[in-house]
Amino acid sequence: MSVRKPRSFARDVSINLIFPPLMVVITLISVPLYLAQIGLERYGILTLVWSITGMFAFFDFGMGAATTYLVAKARNGQAGPSVGSVILTTGLANAGIGMVLALVFWLGVGPLVFGNVKTDAALAAELSAAMGWITLLLPVGLVTSILSNAMDGERRFLSGNLIGTSVNIATVMGTLAVSYWIGPELPNLVLTVLITRILGLMTYAMAGWSSLQGGRLMTWSEFRSTLHFGGWQVVFSSISGITSSADRFVIGWIAGAGATALYAIPMNLTARLRFLPEALIRTLYPRLSEASGEDVRQDLGARALDGMLAGMALLIIPAILVVRPFFAVWLGSDYEASAGMIAQILLTGVYVQSCLRVLLVLQRASGRPDLPARLRAVSALPFLLALVLGVWVDGARGASVVILLRFAAECVWALHVSGLLSRMAPRVVGYLFLCLLAMLVAALGYGIWTGAILTATSFLALGVLALCQSPDIASLANRLLRKSVRAEQI
Repeated sequence: MSVRKPRSFARDVSINLIFPPLMVVITLISVPLYLAQIGLERYGILTLVWSITGMFAFFDFGMGAATTYLVAKARNGQAGPSVGSVILTTGLANAGIGMVLALVFWLGVGPLVFGNVKTDAALAAELSAAMGWITLLLPVGLVTSILSNAMDGERRFLSGNLIGTSVNIATVMGTLAVSYWIGPELPNLVLTVLITRILGLMTYAMAGWSSLQGGRLMTWSEFRSTLHFGGWQVVFSSISGITSSADRFVIGWIAGAGATALYAIPMNLTARLRFLPEALIRTLYPRLSEASGEDVRQDLGARALDGMLAGMALLIIPAILVVRPFFAVWLGSDYEASAGMIAQILLTGVYVQSCLRVLLVLQRASGRPDLPARLRAVSALPFLLALVLGVWVDGARGASVVILLRFAAECVWALHVSGLLSRMAPRVVGYLFLCLLAMLVAALGYGIWTGAILTATSFLALGVLALCQSPDIASLANRLLRKSVRAEQI
């Protein structure tokens, strides 16, 4: 099997950066249309359908992540099952898992979850009639995830993003069209979602058909190794899902609904900045997995961490400088000190978490998915206890501090385990000092225009630093500059 010619890391990152903002725009456009066409309650139930089917995707025994890992290794000619064998076996496994989950959902979970939704009798009847279509979304989604992750493993990011985005657009346009021409009843809407997802599955299958050629079912030994890899991913995802939502519940229980809202507003705002680490991690994972040696993999990990530190600093530090005056303009001066400070702490937490994600994916790509899972399992109980204490002492702000400290502690551990502590710790500490300095400057107090000037100045300075520090950011900037020059010449 021949090894393909290496492609630009910056090119792959830029492809993965294009589509998430497009989906944000589609959401902003579609929500008012949905509300006008199908009403608030039907839209709420439809989003609940998407949420519950997405939640069930966590129970795929980590087959999606394992597929990316094994396909990337096979793509690079390393020992193990072929690309076709990986896709065929994990695809059939996820189809079986999906049917079992569909049965569980149909017999118990679905009626339990949707049967307790507070709505009128007419909508309850619509929801009951749509339950069969909702159930079928589960196996379709799990098989689709295998084909999507296989494309990531083969580094076919443009094709994967185009198909995924097209399916999402078709889902929005299809449900809106059906609600207008046929009727806004829930069975019509959910059936439309199912049809678009099946068409998406078929498109993924056609796009990846050549990769299946010559594929065979894995041996039991090969599949057992896949289950072992995926099982640790399930442990990590499950614990992470519980701990990531615990903050809002603890704040609500101890400090009340007002404190929960005060926390949720900056939390939701800062979450929008995660598109950059998502793009980098999606690009990085298959590249690390196919690396031929541990030294090469470690060097790639250090280079990616450099890029994450520099790239996220361009977003996080200017945001820290402007977020407090922004809250004063957006929500009023009463929120500047309270919600603004929480946002600054959470922004720093997002920064540390982004760096942590690079280190954790480095460990998975090294064939040690147990390390991130063990870390999250060991840290879960101390984090929850500290979270309760933090909220008890200082409400929502205390919760944000505990979250930041948790990510910082996990990052130190991950740097040590990855063998990068002495090499990368000074840079991590240096950037964290800049975050702290930005918070101190913001505490002096200034208006939105001064904040905008400080933000622009810091962005330019950090941009120069990023170009000097990260060759991947420099390559991406050079690529964008060449494209803009060519466009002007045309």
